[in-house]
Amino acid sequence: MKDPTTSPIVGGTRPTGAGAVRTTPSTPSRPPAPRTRVRTVTPRAHDGMVESLRALKIARTSAISARRVALQLIHATIISVPEERRDQLRNLTRMQLIRTLAGWRPDLAATRSPPPRSR
Repeated sequence: MKDPTTSPIVGGTRPTGAGAVRTTPSTPSRPPAPRTRVRTVTPRAHDGMVESLRALKIARTSAISARRVALQLIHATIISVPEERRDQLRNLTRMQLIRTLAGWRPDLAATRSPPPRSR
């Protein structure tokens, strides 16, 4: 059996294990392949059915993300609401929660009109 510490390439002994240093020359790299022909690429047109579907997919993904963030904000805000309001909101579904909170909105038309002047 051949002794692994002897190297026929170098002609002497070499250390093995963690302290071993590579003594064999690295394999030479291949020269780059010659370019046989130059290919030109035509850019895609940004119109048509595929582009329309891509835009719809991006809009849908964005809407889903915005809905998720809005619901996270709603749930985070409900934590700081007084206990009697939290009890009303605790067991509602998503849509029931949104409709209930929309019903609690103040009347914006009343806040825009100036208060009557007193004399």
